[in-house]
Amino acid sequence: MSGAEPVGRPDPARGSVLIVCDIVPGHRAAGEVRLVRIAALLAEECSVVLVALDRHLEDPEDPDDGRIEELATKGVEVLDVRGPTALRAGLVARRYDLVLLEFWHVAERALALVRARQPQALVAVDTVDLHFLREERGAGVGGAVPAGLEDRKRRELAVYEGADVRIFTSQDELDRYATTIGATITGAATTGTVGENLILSIIVDPVPRAGRPRRPEVVFVGNFWHAPNLDGVRWFAERVWPTVRAARPDAVFSIAGSRMGPEVRRLAEVEGIETLGFIDDIGALYERAAVAVAPLRFGAGVKGKVVEALAAGLPVVATTIATEGLGLTDGVDLLVADDAEVFATQLIGLLDDPAAGARLGSSGRDAIARRCGPEPARAVLRALAQQAQPAEPAEAWLRRRWWARTLPERAWLFVRPGLAAATRSTRRRFSGH
Repeated sequence: MSGAEPVGRPDPARGSVLIVCDIVPGHRAAGEVRLVRIAALLAEECSVVLVALDRHLEDPEDPDDGRIEELATKGVEVLDVRGPTALRAGLVARRYDLVLLEFWHVAERALALVRARQPQALVAVDTVDLHFLREERGAGVGGAVPAGLEDRKRRELAVYEGADVRIFTSQDELDRYATTIGATITGAATTGTVGENLILSIIVDPVPRAGRPRRPEVVFVGNFWHAPNLDGVRWFAERVWPTVRAARPDAVFSIAGSRMGPEVRRLAEVEGIETLGFIDDIGALYERAAVAVAPLRFGAGVKGKVVEALAAGLPVVATTIATEGLGLTDGVDLLVADDAEVFATQLIGLLDDPAAGARLGSSGRDAIARRCGPEPARAVLRALAQQAQPAEPAEAWLRRRWWARTLPERAWLFVRPGLAAATRSTRRRFSGH
């Protein structure tokens, strides 16, 4: 829904889910796309409401790109409130059976209030990736430990400990978490059962690869607010691309993605490199390119750029870090290289032999369909929704007490639209529009 009105009464036969995240997800980053698909799959089983806490984090290039309307078409209602009252507004809209908190830093802000206002709800924290692991690896590449790393790690682990359910993108990620906390975790739900830990990877719909000839175009796709992408594309441009161009002067390296700053755009000054910025239809880029690369030197979690390229049938050359958690076979599903010269050699080989690239892309696509297609994710989320069964109806006096306690926030939900409209009118009057 658009606007700040309270969400309507849910269907009592369905569970009720609240998703709390930092921004309204769209399609400018792999994590956003994954959350949209999670929300849509949950909406098949439950009534789903989404609250985003941070308007100031939304993409300055496109702050209002129809994300709320798109989520509505998928059965997900967005409570369009931001700022300090956002979470409170979401928590008084209705009683929830499941609250999904996206990212540890969102959960840190929300967990205590969720427990206080929705004590009956099952609380799940979606890690997306282990942030402390990504930062530790980044420190290893850059040489300096980021300020506050140990404190952030302690806080991140404490948030996970406080959740009823933790969601990881792969078994590798879960194993690293278990090692870090010194615990033995024998397994996690990946299909129809739910425990304290779930595995829910990137979710894609594999598409057939067109059999026509392709231009010798190499593509990298990423959100450039994400440090591993910025580091990886610079490393590739400086260390790998000159060797590729020497062997294939006709080759083009196309860099696409959101939040592309001047540091990335300057790479277009190098011969054979193009910076495309954000592309709304990334499928069209995958359709014309010959190879995708994922030259990440650090990171954590499952990498959306690898999964999405493989789902399109595009052959991929990637570093070990970029492929972790997917269980893919080097030389069968994709090519893996960590050394710059080896990376260049693998890439040149695919450009010189399009038939080999097509075979590799087809195998990778089939592997990703088994691991990251919608059906495995649907099974996990259905089990999670079933575990969070609707609570037994509260006694009348408990319901009255809950409504009384949340009355101030409910009043704010009704008052805010009028205040917002008045503010906009005043701004237009004083600006002369």
